[in-house]
Amino acid sequence: MSPDQVDDAGWSPEDWSSFNELATATVEEHAQLRKIIPEGPSAPNAYLVELPVVAPGARGFHFNVPDTRKVTRVRVPFVITAEQLHDTANIRALIEHVARELALWEDRLLAFGPAAAGPGSIPPAGGAPALPNPPNDIKIENDPRTVGLLSGQGLTGNGADVLDRMKQGVRSVRRRLHTKTLSAAVGFDAYMTLVQDPNRRLGLDRARDVLGSKDAALASVPPDDPACGRDEKLAVFTPDPGVLDLVWAQRPRISFVGTDNGDLKLRLEEAFLLRIKNSSAIAVVDP
Repeated sequence: MSPDQVDDAGWSPEDWSSFNELATATVEEHAQLRKIIPEGPSAPNAYLVELPVVAPGARGFHFNVPDTRKVTRVRVPFVITAEQLHDTANIRALIEHVARELALWEDRLLAFGPAAAGPGSIPPAGGAPALPNPPNDIKIENDPRTVGLLSGQGLTGNGADVLDRMKQGVRSVRRRLHTKTLSAAVGFDAYMTLVQDPNRRLGLDRARDVLGSKDAALASVPPDDPACGRDEKLAVFTPDPGVLDLVWAQRPRISFVGTDNGDLKLRLEEAFLLRIKNSSAIAVVDP
């Protein structure tokens, strides 16, 4: 943000810094697949295992996904009206809303890939709750090979079709899908509400025995999540070496676009890179 643009908005550099910090923190809170595919070079393998049905000898299948080296850039434009320019509480609420949108589309991109999005924008996935006052557009710039983790399991079509088929338990021509596990891992109906369970309860030792992992963590699904059964649990295993690495090429940042009759036109944008170190090592266990 240049000094003259800051002056045009009537905000101090400290204001802009505060708004950007809020946007980044909100994206980090709501972008759930980052919690399964962590940042940094120590990223774990991404094993998702449905408990307590896992048993020794359970079948597994692999995602076969291409290596991705280019960044995916997501831009969410929004407008602050002339009347709102000095209403800090309203502005912060709007920025939080826009940041949640960006986080949601990041997760959908990672889950379904750009093919499900269509050119230039991503339509809402079926069943996703509507946000009030949605941004004008969700603009995507990406490498066409950007990975769709769910579409890598043989799920094709737009986001709504894929999610519907997941919930209906349709069998792929190549493999049977764990609909509850997948719906929990990508809980679009609840804005990706996958809750980490620090207590590592329910079957951790058994799960370790199945996959031979000494380092495993459990994630639990809220009991009232309509996508899953009440006793549904997930395990996220973290053996070395890591096979996936998700990093920011550009952290979420608010940029000045222009003005229109006193309204301030802005956009929130980020760029991320999904690095795949071993495309054959990402498996979901299927009993």
